[in-house]
Amino acid sequence: MPLSSGWTDAETIPSKHFGDGLIFGESPRYKDGTLFVSDMLKHCVYNFDKHGNRTTLIEDEHSMNGTGFLPDGTFIYTSFFDKKLYSYKDGASKLYADVSHLMTGYCGDMVIDNEGYIYFDDVGCRPWHGDLASVGRLIVVKPDRTPFIAAEDMRFPNGLVLDKKGTTLYIVESFTKCLTAFDVPSPGRLENRRAVLKAEGPTDDDAIDGICIDSEDGIWLCFIHAGVVVRRSAEGKFTHVVRTGNLPTACTLGGEDGRTLYIVVNAMPDGAELFSAMGEKLTHGVIHTAVAPYPGQGYK
Repeated sequence: MPLSSGWTDAETIPSKHFGDGLIFGESPRYKDGTLFVSDMLKHCVYNFDKHGNRTTLIEDEHSMNGTGFLPDGTFIYTSFFDKKLYSYKDGASKLYADVSHLMTGYCGDMVIDNEGYIYFDDVGCRPWHGDLASVGRLIVVKPDRTPFIAAEDMRFPNGLVLDKKGTTLYIVESFTKCLTAFDVPSPGRLENRRAVLKAEGPTDDDAIDGICIDSEDGIWLCFIHAGVVVRRSAEGKFTHVVRTGNLPTACTLGGEDGRTLYIVVNAMPDGAELFSAMGEKLTHGVIHTAVAPYPGQGYK
């Protein structure tokens, strides 16, 4: 049964335009009144204020993708092609960790725990180098900046989150249309891998990209080809849906009360193939917002 049949009865939440100016937006994060969004094709990280006004935080040669914050507030981002993590603080980017010796593909998304352990994707395949078959893995960088492989045999690992206790990690495997969970008995250690959500049919509408998690451990999932962002409760029920129309690739919760759902939505020409359109910079990214039923983690 397609996953898309599961949100038929979910409550629809309206969305509105918030910001634009992206070629292909990724990995939104909210901190201290500011939305951070990477644009891997513009080689930028942007800041958006509460009115949707955009300014450039970082611009250099790297194709930024996954982002996050260390416990001390340092901004971390992955460089998609050169297989490294960088930190940004006090107006300067510095190499944080070179993980190229562990990588088979491109650097993807990330999540950082309260101890400073960074979990991030090696997507495995390299679409812009003619490889769509190779499998990926999940890599962890410890607070001492030592990287190691935490999980292997993942089919295009993508968005990932930790639950509010920090004892379960959820990660999308986009090519198998699956949401995978791991127990986290201690920082960086993953056990008991299992699929908690998996499509049974072949439809592309079941492919998931980015995700975020709320204070009730409900996970918002970007069903990229279906053009919807759907909340899955901790009990496994689809409760709410935002219909974006184009390709929702990533989302996060923030705002003054934590209940603003920021959704990065990317459009491409009709009939185009996603990776080809990205490679030719034919995509156009905007940000939508919706009012979520529960705030993000860390909000009361």
